[in-house]
Amino acid sequence: MNNKKILPIIVLAIYFVIGLWKLNDLPGEWYGDISNVHEYVLEILNGLWPWYFFQSTGPIYHYLVTPVILLLGSNYWQYKFSSVLVGGMGVVMTYLAVKELADRKTALWAMFLAAVSFWTIVWARTGNSQIIILFLTANVIFWAEKYAKTRKPAHLAVGALSASLGLFEYPQTFVLPLLWLWWLVSRKQIKGGLWGTLLLILPSLLFAKVILSNLDNFTTGYVGDKVPSISQLLTQQTRQRFIENIKKTALMMHYKGEGIFRVNVPGDPHIDRISGIFFLLGILYLLKTNRPLLVRATAAMFLLALPSMSPAIPPGEIPNSGRTMGIVPLVYFLTATGISESFNYLKRYSKKTAGVAAGIVLTGIILLNLYKYFVLYPPGLPDQNRAYAKIMAEYVNTLPGHTSVYLSSCCWGNWGQPEPKALFYRLNEQDGRENLINAGVFARSCDDIKPQRPAIILNSPQDLEAIENWRNCFPRGEVKTHEAGGKQVFVSVFLGQDKIPESKQPQ
Repeated sequence: MNNKKILPIIVLAIYFVIGLWKLNDLPGEWYGDISNVHEYVLEILNGLWPWYFFQSTGPIYHYLVTPVILLLGSNYWQYKFSSVLVGGMGVVMTYLAVKELADRKTALWAMFLAAVSFWTIVWARTGNSQIIILFLTANVIFWAEKYAKTRKPAHLAVGALSASLGLFEYPQTFVLPLLWLWWLVSRKQIKGGLWGTLLLILPSLLFAKVILSNLDNFTTGYVGDKVPSISQLLTQQTRQRFIENIKKTALMMHYKGEGIFRVNVPGDPHIDRISGIFFLLGILYLLKTNRPLLVRATAAMFLLALPSMSPAIPPGEIPNSGRTMGIVPLVYFLTATGISESFNYLKRYSKKTAGVAAGIVLTGIILLNLYKYFVLYPPGLPDQNRAYAKIMAEYVNTLPGHTSVYLSSCCWGNWGQPEPKALFYRLNEQDGRENLINAGVFARSCDDIKPQRPAIILNSPQDLEAIENWRNCFPRGEVKTHEAGGKQVFVSVFLGQDKIPESKQPQ
């Protein structure tokens, strides 16, 4: 096997090593978006064949990961493994797209960046669906560029199909058909653009049907709330906010990134310092040598980022790494161009110096991104990545499978953990415990506890009133405080004659 084949395989292997390392533990929290993915996949597995948007998420990702869940099961690690696999598809597609735009060396650097960068890794390991945007965008660019070079009808047809997938995933991917057409027209493929428009008619009609079937979501609901009305667009305040949003988004890679803890070290730039320098060098290089490509790439980035900059989005949600995920392949392309051409320049004077410099840059990028993800990122997660629902579920799973489980409250940790669904979906035995996810059904009085034994009541350590109430109701109940990392996580009250297992502590 020659280097042309083995090097991409090595880079992909690096990605999977990073993506799978301690996957079940970091991040450890099963949060609401994963419950949404799980419930959508369950509908597919139950033969309901859903084809709708839940909040802002469409069906494509869910159908893509369903075979993995069917094969491996539907627990937390499996959903995270599925998103890592989809991220791997994005890494490979980034390589193929950049190879069409530039050359193999630049494509390898872009693939390397996609494989090790925090921006990719953090989304790939969440178990959520935004990671598919990396694949979808790179796929559209690949087929658009492929058709521009070959003019084969098959490439045009696959490109139209790839672009139309964006209509059924996220609001930020609704622009993929426009991106595809723009790329064709900017490559002077006017005839291809006209045929492409015709090919997009049927997917657009299907998309319109989806919107009409859930119109409230797209007008006044989760999606509609993020789109300004016509009257709002005409105000000076809206225009000023839009300009401010453009500024924030333009600076997110070098100055101040997303402030949300789940997918960033709050406020940290979205790319590392070394990559940031080469990103700018890549722009300067293309400005001098290939302005049409630079214009095409930067215009595409603006189009892809446009939904994320809507004036109707709350200012605290801008910039947003998930809503701008579409620009990631092009960010890696420009950065890889800066790296590749810098070393080509050094080679003119000394191949050895260029090789050493490449090794330093490669090592530096890896270390910066790994340090950010595995060292800086975890302390910012809820309760320093103490996943309350996971700890509680692991304890309940050590009890007899017929043990009745009750919650006296929820969400006492940071950022609303533990969520009832996060506990329920991590239980090995779920049948008969649906009371945990019935809205507002918490055990607060003696009468709420049914006579079946054994039973376990899970409480907030701060809810001293509830704990004392259970002591009075069930004098023989065994009360135990469970800790993780020196912090109280929950208090259990066990009712029954069974021996209580020791609580599992995080490693």
